[in-house]
Amino acid sequence: MVRDIAVRDEILLSIVDDITITDISNPEHPRRTGGISAHRSHKIIVRDDLAYVITENRDEEVELCVFDISGRYPPYDPSYFPIHDRWQCFTAEGDFVFIYHPGQLDIFNFENRFEPELISSFEPMFWPEDMDAEGDYLYLGCDGNGIEVIDISEIENPELVGYYNTKGRVKDIEVRDNYIYVADCTNYGIYEFTPPNNIDRSTDFIPHPSSLILQEPYPNPFNSSTTIKYTVTLITDVSLQVFDVRGRLVETLVDGIVPVGQHGIVWDGSGFDAGIYMLRMKDEGGRMMGLRKVVLVR
Repeated sequence: MVRDIAVRDEILLSIVDDITITDISNPEHPRRTGGISAHRSHKIIVRDDLAYVITENRDEEVELCVFDISGRYPPYDPSYFPIHDRWQCFTAEGDFVFIYHPGQLDIFNFENRFEPELISSFEPMFWPEDMDAEGDYLYLGCDGNGIEVIDISEIENPELVGYYNTKGRVKDIEVRDNYIYVADCTNYGIYEFTPPNNIDRSTDFIPHPSSLILQEPYPNPFNSSTTIKYTVTLITDVSLQVFDVRGRLVETLVDGIVPVGQHGIVWDGSGFDAGIYMLRMKDEGGRMMGLRKVVLVR
């Protein structure tokens, strides 16, 4: 069974158990030109002249195998790097590789792929099923919670800057030219991220209205209090809560039926420590409808 494939120019890389390299310059007569032995391989991506593959060695230890595909023929000069055996998804952008395992996203510098370096770690709000990167942003497709956008322009200090709740459970995400393509079990949608923190649905092939829209709080950062505005387009049971960066509930601001229209509420943070807090809004079905970061300063 072929587990995964990737294409670069006239080279096809495929995973059965080992990694196979095939010359497809003549598509009617593909020709195997080489391969890399692996006990078991799982996922492959290609960036420029390098291929990245999650594999297991003969001792069943999970590794990231990186090899040169600038030519169609050996030597491919593979390097191997041990990773967490409970990895969930990964991607690469430039010299950096992003690997998620439960609870943590690790960012590695692979400029020297024989001696990669851990640069930083980040805790996403939700569990990503898939991810992709482009330019200064990392895009996470979170299984039950939609799209998260992480600013990686300062690679040592990644920061959550965008969130959008899709209708279904995200299974695959791809990014090209600032458009986000998402398969979420119910449909596939095309979204657009507009820095610093806005995601718009450009096209959704099974349209579904959003009943709640959470706007950017003002002021933000704030000292003592900030006003949070939100719009209700369908009568629904609204939950608006404040969490700290560890995910602990700090305060519930709204909990109940709210009429259609625009609403606002003031959060008084004078009794709380300075720092970063997250505002989470959910509808009556418990679906995440909005996520905003606020910064309390003294």
